[in-house]
Amino acid sequence: MTWKRSFLVHLFLLIVVTTGYSQIVIDTSRVYYLGEIEIVATGTESLEVGTIQHISPAELERTDALSVSRMMELVPSAFVQTNSRGEQLVYLRNAGERQVALFLDGALLNIPWDNRIDLQLLPAGIIGGMTVVRGIPSVLYGPNTAGGVINLTSRVPPPETQQWEGTLQGRLPETWYGNLTFVQRGATWQFIGAAEGVRSAGIPLPSGYERYLPYNQPDTRIRTNTDFQRWNLFSRITHQGKQTQRGLTVLHVQGARGVAPEGHKNPAETRVRFWRYPDWRYTLLAFNQQGRWQKFDWKMALWGNIAHQEIIQYASVAYKEPVEREDGDDYTLGSRWVLSRALPQGRIHLAFVGLTSRHHQHEATWEQGTWTYEPLLRYHQHLLSLGTSYHSDGQRITWTLGGSLDGSLTPLTGDKPKGPSFWAPSLQLGVRYRSLSGYALRAGLGNKARFPTLRELYGEALKRFWLNPELKPENMYTLEIAALHAGSSHVVEWVIFGRRTRNTIDQENIVINGERRRRRINLRGSRTIGMELNGMVFPARHVLVEGFITWTHTRSYDEATGRFSRFIPEKPDVLSQLRLSYQPETGVQGEIALRYQGRAYALDESNTFVALPRALTIDLRLAYVLKRTHYALEWFTRINNLTDTVVLPQLGLPAAGRTWSAGMRFHL
Repeated sequence: MTWKRSFLVHLFLLIVVTTGYSQIVIDTSRVYYLGEIEIVATGTESLEVGTIQHISPAELERTDALSVSRMMELVPSAFVQTNSRGEQLVYLRNAGERQVALFLDGALLNIPWDNRIDLQLLPAGIIGGMTVVRGIPSVLYGPNTAGGVINLTSRVPPPETQQWEGTLQGRLPETWYGNLTFVQRGATWQFIGAAEGVRSAGIPLPSGYERYLPYNQPDTRIRTNTDFQRWNLFSRITHQGKQTQRGLTVLHVQGARGVAPEGHKNPAETRVRFWRYPDWRYTLLAFNQQGRWQKFDWKMALWGNIAHQEIIQYASVAYKEPVEREDGDDYTLGSRWVLSRALPQGRIHLAFVGLTSRHHQHEATWEQGTWTYEPLLRYHQHLLSLGTSYHSDGQRITWTLGGSLDGSLTPLTGDKPKGPSFWAPSLQLGVRYRSLSGYALRAGLGNKARFPTLRELYGEALKRFWLNPELKPENMYTLEIAALHAGSSHVVEWVIFGRRTRNTIDQENIVINGERRRRRINLRGSRTIGMELNGMVFPARHVLVEGFITWTHTRSYDEATGRFSRFIPEKPDVLSQLRLSYQPETGVQGEIALRYQGRAYALDESNTFVALPRALTIDLRLAYVLKRTHYALEWFTRINNLTDTVVLPQLGLPAAGRTWSAGMRFHL
């Protein structure tokens, strides 16, 4: 089947299932309550004018994910890519990964040094729910959220519950995963504690990989240098009072991993990343609280995190002779406050977000069997945002108007000249209409800035980048129009969106003193138009068919042609998914998922765009659930990428081939 035929079949099936009608049956397995104390989860959807999606604990669990990155496959328009640094990052509607903010129990997870975090290092077993806000940027989440917000909440047990839970899973090739969790909930207190670990020899190569990996791939079975290990400890305790709720979250993650070298580059002619991360650590402490004071409702979150990573560059694909290393430490303190008050015709909200972060960096070279360190470099950044919004009341028609002022200040810049401070206003306007027959219409318009990160401004990545002191913030303007219909057995939503970004931050290859380097640059701007169709239907008892298709046309301004005709690297024009699942509360369960990734382009070493292949993949899952009064057991097996298709999100860095796994879960 050609890609065109498979894509048309995929689209036809999606349209058919979203127009069906029959008796709806809700899956009640593994019910958990979302942490309502979480400052950016339950209750905030009424404040937003963008597209909002809630993903349940049962849905997340059925991904059998080892890390948060795999859970992102449930998010329409989400594209997870492993970049050349080995980081797994998420993009929403082709917005940049640094434009997407990630929260856990109210605390920002993104490390401000680069305003992103490797999703592969975030444990999946602690996650009890996910809320995704995309489209019109909110004025209430703080800076650098133009592309969307992903809110993760830890798991919370049902009332009057005490139980042990665990998961054991094995995957080919040579991957082992285990999780053990204790949860307890009483009348006013609740507690969750978890330990989790994973160890993997690497990702399997797909059939036909040789065409895309002419270099740096001596093994014919496992992708070079993709081994990975991680362990973590987690706890959360919450208290429900008469007027307030409060909670404390503690997370520690520690791991090590390799970085796949770019297989399309000849190391004899160009510089290749032969990197390993021998030590990666992340510790988070977050406190949140909400309550009521006189006529005001308030929510707050305070958090601090410490991150440490080591990078070692080797001389060749043998990974035996070290050349350079970089040690980085990040210290972040953050706070977010939301104050609201009811007015006669609506509600007004005031939000403040503040972050202060320090980055310490030590670089060294390997000389005569020892490391010779350069002076320690210290960087310091403040991120601030003050926003307000008004949300009107109304049975049929409501509207929202908001604005914020965001800022970025860098008082310490290592050994580089101090750059300017950045300040940027943002606006948000939206209107909603709801009919009595299940139809809803909404439209929104907004803008938000994305400030250059400290690494973009001052990071050289072991002499790989040439700095650009003239780098400016991006500014994104977004328009979204949507229609939704919810029936007794189906939901379908159609979204049309447009995005205009000024000063888009991108990269170019340059030659300095005979050596090839990269440099970050501001493009004159980029433009995106797109459409998103999401739907689900229950055609029979315990049967769910759901899917989405996202089409985008993303181009940047080309100075040579004077038009928006230049490709932006690694932005697929189509992302779609169709999922059919049979999920009774007990007994045999099954699921099949088809995913399609459309055309994208990548920039090669000569600054020429080359086309990346389209890909259609199939995942299968089969499980058996046994439930008794005092325990529940589940045995499951799954095959991801059944047809062993080459998926190439980026030149020289193919995704995993066929992967088989099996495991069990228990609840006692």
